[in-house]
Amino acid sequence: DDQNLIPLHSAIRGNASLSVVQELLEVDPASVNCKDSRGRNAHLLAKKVFGKRSSDSYASKMKYERLKALLHLAGTHPDAKLKEEQQQYETRLYKLENENLSLRRDNALLRTRCERNEDLLEKLVHKLQEYQQKLGGNSSTGVESNDGGMVE
Repeated sequence: DDQNLIPLHSAIRGNASLSVVQELLEVDPASVNCKDSRGRNAHLLAKKVFGKRSSDSYASKMKYERLKALLHLAGTHPDAKLKEEQQQYETRLYKLENENLSLRRDNALLRTRCERNEDLLEKLVHKLQEYQQKLGGNSSTGVESNDGGMVE
């Protein structure tokens, strides 16, 4: 959905039974590390839903404690660790791809500027040669050409 909620997130937010949460975690233990559009994983959502209810009943507090334990166990599952590492890798890869694209744009812009500067330098040398010829061409001072030699 628009908040990037997965079924586990919806179950926690909807105060679903622990058996529903447990089934979701058994199907996909790695979902415990998935984040919503605000960057919250199942642990943070559970804390948001249950943690602010200090006046709740003993049963509600116990449910929150059992939910935290379920989420913790799922988070230690090898699939969960692998998925978390994969998400970190994909995030890093995405950032590097964007950085690469930005550097390519900068490089293309610099190449264009370099070519323009070379053209302007050539024109300047040509104008200086013309100016020197108009002055009489007998001057002993020369103008350095693009290839490093002196033009008289």
